[in-house]
Amino acid sequence: MIPLTDRKLEVFIGSTKEDLKDAREAVIRAVIEAGHIPSGMELWSANASTTQVGILNHLDGCDVHIVILGARYGSFLQKSEISFTQWEFNKSRDAGRPVLAFLLEENEFKKALEEEDKNEVDLDKTEKERSKKAVREFRDILKSKGICRFFSNTEAGRMNLARLCSNAIIEIVTNRQLLPEDAGWMRASEKDAEIVRQVRKNPFLNRIIDRLHQFSTLTDRIVEDKEAKEALAKVFWEVMIGHIKRKHYRNIFFESGSTIAYVSDHFYSDVIPHILRMERWNIRTNNVLTLLQLILHSNIRVTPVPSAAPDPNDKYGAIFLPDQHSAREAFPLEPRRLFKSEQDLVDKLHNQLKNDKTHTKLANEPSQNQIFLVTTSGLDLDHLKIDFRGPHVGSHANMIFKRALFTIKSPVVLFINEKKLGDKFKIGSCFPIFGSDLPWKKVLIEIPLAICVGFSIPDTIGQSISELILSQRKKAKERTAIRIKEKLKLLGLDPTYAVGFTEKGGAIIAVNDAFKKKFPRDN
Repeated sequence: MIPLTDRKLEVFIGSTKEDLKDAREAVIRAVIEAGHIPSGMELWSANASTTQVGILNHLDGCDVHIVILGARYGSFLQKSEISFTQWEFNKSRDAGRPVLAFLLEENEFKKALEEEDKNEVDLDKTEKERSKKAVREFRDILKSKGICRFFSNTEAGRMNLARLCSNAIIEIVTNRQLLPEDAGWMRASEKDAEIVRQVRKNPFLNRIIDRLHQFSTLTDRIVEDKEAKEALAKVFWEVMIGHIKRKHYRNIFFESGSTIAYVSDHFYSDVIPHILRMERWNIRTNNVLTLLQLILHSNIRVTPVPSAAPDPNDKYGAIFLPDQHSAREAFPLEPRRLFKSEQDLVDKLHNQLKNDKTHTKLANEPSQNQIFLVTTSGLDLDHLKIDFRGPHVGSHANMIFKRALFTIKSPVVLFINEKKLGDKFKIGSCFPIFGSDLPWKKVLIEIPLAICVGFSIPDTIGQSISELILSQRKKAKERTAIRIKEKLKLLGLDPTYAVGFTEKGGAIIAVNDAFKKKFPRDN
């Protein structure tokens, strides 16, 4: 992946025109000198549309938005209380596009506002007051949002404005939280571009890439809460790999989902390099990313279960039985037991998910046990309807699969991000994994269960890594860990089983007595 610092960003420049013409030129020069591509009305073709649709077409292609605000608010849009400049800002804010704001210095702003009041002879008093009020309010909004700097609209001030602009762009491109991975343009000679060209030449790889591209929701989830997912995966293997090997739980099932993709990735990077040749591991999965990762990069035996291809209409890249997709049911509005057709599917999956003992063993090798590593869309801690408490998902096929998985009664580790711990069950858009025929309370007691909760501590924009900042982050991690432990106690789990921290987050592993009996922490 080409670093963001090596890419050319397209930068939208928004402001009123005549009063800030020289300031706009200074900013355009600064963007070009920084190696990026400016986009502004003076740079568009003469016949380019300056209507809202035309402006939006330019804006949507940009990676960064610069707003320069003086004392003039600009013309109000028809039937609107905002100007073109503020409308552009609102569009970028709603799209999550980084905004750099450059505002006229306070004293200069007040003087310029008085001059504008004298010069606007065509406006009546009411319109003048409306415009002055709007520019002050917009100024306050920009002060409170993102990166904001002040400039003087003098020759020396505009030179400083260019410097401020260059520094602000550097701040944007060096802070990965502010720009998406796909931001900017790359040279055709760059390695990533060359890879794309080579893939497109190969019809077989081309079909594979196009198929992976169909799993669009999975791709979005991979980058969502990345630090929390990295933390839970890293901490889990650091804590559990010794237990898993000593207790011969070398049959591991990696379930679908972006979180589990991180768990299997750390298995590949942190565990596989240390596995001895004579050790036999049997990996099974219904996660397309885990399957590809381990098949392409390891000699570990890995098998898709169920033995089917991912449904191209399933945007999460999960492998389910074809029957699961055809047996769709509406979201439950009231708690209910599984229908017979659903129970039949659970039984069918149960038989496929049971421990596979067909693999060849070495002489005197102990029998292998199975552990399931799973995830969930959310976990409701205290819903008024008891059967809607516990883990829930947004897909009927996923609900059936997870229900079957828990009927095996092998140890289960449920991975979840802090944001989803306590996430409410939404009636009409969720399926509960459990119900009266398999109560969540019963699962918490009888099935060996661990819940691994990951969290992240966001960086403070623009702060260096000083001893003070590191100390503040450490305290923030410790406070977050305490908060998570309190929630896990509500489930009757022991939240002191394990806790670990990474550079940007951490994870807590809480267990029930049945899990602790299988994997005693003091061994």
